Amino acid sequence: MTNSSVERPHEPPSQREEGDRLGVLVGGSSYFHPREQRVAFSIDLFDLDRDRMQTIPADFLAHGFSTHPARAHIAALFEKRGPGACIVDLAEAKLLQPIQASSDRAFYGHGAFSPDGAHLYAVEIRTDTHAGLITVRDVPTLRQRDEFPTYGENPHDCVLLEDKRTLVITNGGGDLRSKLDPSVTFVDIPSRKLLERIVLSDPKINAGHVAVTKRGDIAVLSAPRDGLPELTSLGGVTLRTGKRKPDRMKSPSSITSRMVGESLSVAIHEPSQVVAATSPYGNLLTFWHLDRKKLLKSFDLESVRGVTLSLDQRFFIVTYGQGARLLIATDTLDIVPGSERITGRFTGSHVYTWRSS
Repeated sequence: MTNSSVERPHEPPSQREEGDRLGVLVGGSSYFHPREQRVAFSIDLFDLDRDRMQTIPADFLAHGFSTHPARAHIAALFEKRGPGACIVDLAEAKLLQPIQASSDRAFYGHGAFSPDGAHLYAVEIRTDTHAGLITVRDVPTLRQRDEFPTYGENPHDCVLLEDKRTLVITNGGGDLRSKLDPSVTFVDIPSRKLLERIVLSDPKINAGHVAVTKRGDIAVLSAPRDGLPELTSLGGVTLRTGKRKPDRMKSPSSITSRMVGESLSVAIHEPSQVVAATSPYGNLLTFWHLDRKKLLKSFDLESVRGVTLSLDQRFFIVTYGQGARLLIATDTLDIVPGSERITGRFTGSHVYTWRSS
């Protein structure tokens, strides 16, 4: 990797090539509403190319995000461990339709549209047993028509593979007394059958968020299992290429020992095989090589949370602190000079990039 700096994101949009667009940053925020004297929520949209912010008022803190495959301006957002979800129009910056979990269910943060856009899959749990479910809702009515198991307890994230029929699901596994270990399951959507179940090697961590490459390699982030001290117990990063055994990143210990609490957001830059991971309680942003299973670089960033890639794949976009963000070049893994901004927004767990028209 070179040490050259990258300053192109500060060129006016008219001076950049069309393919160099950074995109619209999307994520949830919570903030104190001074007039109403209460905590309020919003879905934030910041156009990185036009330097323009829009917000959509919300009734919950948005966590996971998925866009409609045929109408990319339509997106679904989900609450983590709660009853709320919604459909929004990103182009118009407005709420279209709320989605409510049934009284004995809770959304667990993430979901995905079917490849044809006819159905919305949502990760949910039964609140009495914590058994994992993928509920299937018709689009656009959003009425539930079906459900199928995640083949684990306390599921959280789900990603649709390139084959358009396999759903990759993380299952936290509950507390240490649970009979089901933390796992990543591969489920065939048409048949609802379990294709593969990857059990994580350490029973003291869960399976939280997952990123998947086009060839099916995965990066899994973990938090301590329920019941363990959150501020002192370790989370971490597990990498798997091909059908090999998954490897938990344990070295250098000077870095991995700081990955306490939940390892939160993950993004993979596929051309370079670089995996970015955030550890908010450890104030730590790390970069790993997916194939070589080694640490490439780390940064100390206060309460670092969200990480995503710009549309042109030239930058990692990172959120941290009290609503700050910065860019890190994917070719050098250096912070882009002048890219740090304090906006007071994007205070939720994750951020995503969306391509506007």
